[in-house]
Amino acid sequence: MKRRCLLRSAPAWLLGSCGRQSGIAGSIVGGSHARGHLLRGAAMPKVDHHEKADVVIVGGGIAGLTAARRLAKMGIEKITVLELESQCGGASISGKNAVSAYPWAAHYVPLPGRDCVEVRRFFEECGIITGHDAAGRPIYDEMALCHDLQERLFIHGEWIEGLNPADGLPEKEKAQFAAFTAEIAHWREKRGRDGKPAFALPVDASSQDAEILALDTQNMSAWMDAHGFSSEALRWSVDYACRDDFGGSSDEVSAWAGLHYFASRTGEAANAEPETMLTWPEGNGHLVKLITQDLPATRTDALAYAVEVNGQGASVLALETQTGRAIRIDARAVMLCVPRFVARRLLDPRAASADLVLALGGGQSHAR
Repeated sequence: MKRRCLLRSAPAWLLGSCGRQSGIAGSIVGGSHARGHLLRGAAMPKVDHHEKADVVIVGGGIAGLTAARRLAKMGIEKITVLELESQCGGASISGKNAVSAYPWAAHYVPLPGRDCVEVRRFFEECGIITGHDAAGRPIYDEMALCHDLQERLFIHGEWIEGLNPADGLPEKEKAQFAAFTAEIAHWREKRGRDGKPAFALPVDASSQDAEILALDTQNMSAWMDAHGFSSEALRWSVDYACRDDFGGSSDEVSAWAGLHYFASRTGEAANAEPETMLTWPEGNGHLVKLITQDLPATRTDALAYAVEVNGQGASVLALETQTGRAIRIDARAVMLCVPRFVARRLLDPRAASADLVLALGGGQSHAR
């Protein structure tokens, strides 16, 4: 079934029937596509309200919120964060009921490696990292560590532990899983001719070696073909990883992105194994709470629909989706913490080379 077909029919046959039988209401949670589609050319009302700010940040996901936090720590006071949704956090939003807080989406963080300097600094500031051992490895708050990660896969009518469907495979296919693991270990250690790791977090810290960047010109499926990885189970596992992280299949996501998914994880801890995850009852919503606790109030239900550059700075035009009022915010600088395909619809072409607008481009997937 096509995804669009499923989404169209789900409220009728899935959520509706659940409601009739058990009384449990449900709905699809996620991006407000109806609001977002206004960027495709909907007529906007006349601007009737003007404001001023030092910096306007478009996008209240993790990128936008951490940018606001960093600017506030630098002493910049007039920061306006505009968020399309009714809740900040992006893919890390969470909820709470009478029993517990819970995540709606992102629910864990792999242990950050030594190259994730900013993440580790933030974890130290908020007490997730409580100290370091003699080797410099972080000591994490035990309450944040998920030591016994439980994942199961339902295949051939039964549950198996873990996500790799290796049970019952011929030895030849098991050998391919081992070979793939060895290949990933090779890429995890590999450095480009510029001395940088082939794959790092943040992404911009990765090597710019042309040979490594050439992986972005072929898809992950083609790379698997070229390296003789023909095992159906292995290819399913890699395809699952691509869909999980990038929203596309292995024949749609580039080999660079597919390898980065596996090879960029270089976490370490003094009190946990490298594959241990950090998590909380509300998932990464806990991090949203920590990031925003010292920030001024953010503006939710606000659709930024244009960024204009002028001699003194830049202006953001936004629609308050609850009231229908259009506003203009004049600022010294604007940061676009949104996916690049959204930024292209907002940005005045004259700003392409301007220092007044910084596009952080969240949600990059390296899809072909």
